[in-house]
Amino acid sequence: MGQYNSLPLYRQTVELTAIIERAMGKTSRQYRYTFGERITSAALHLPMDFYHIYTEDDHERKMNLFDTFMEHLTELKTLVDVAHQLGLFNHKDFPVILERLDSVERQIGGFRKKTAKVPVTEG
Repeated sequence: MGQYNSLPLYRQTVELTAIIERAMGKTSRQYRYTFGERITSAALHLPMDFYHIYTEDDHERKMNLFDTFMEHLTELKTLVDVAHQLGLFNHKDFPVILERLDSVERQIGGFRKKTAKVPVTEG
């Protein structure tokens, strides 16, 4: 099995998490330790979710892990939207975060399609 941590999707999720962490570090104390921790925690789910998808051998379980990844991605997108509405992201960070979120969503969709096409072997 290849190294999951060198794959573009994994790298994108790590970079997205780092961007969000840096952006939340710039917010006021009012949000940094409440909302900031929640959004950072949501972002941290994505690299681990990808790791679990990549290392899972059972096809049915792998497909369920894709659903979990999408739930965490949707949660993160919602939190990012709320953070933007609260004015927690500056005008430079927000477009970068949106672009990364869209990129991750496209890549995981493609990875899921590719994985779904793999024939299940009976044994």
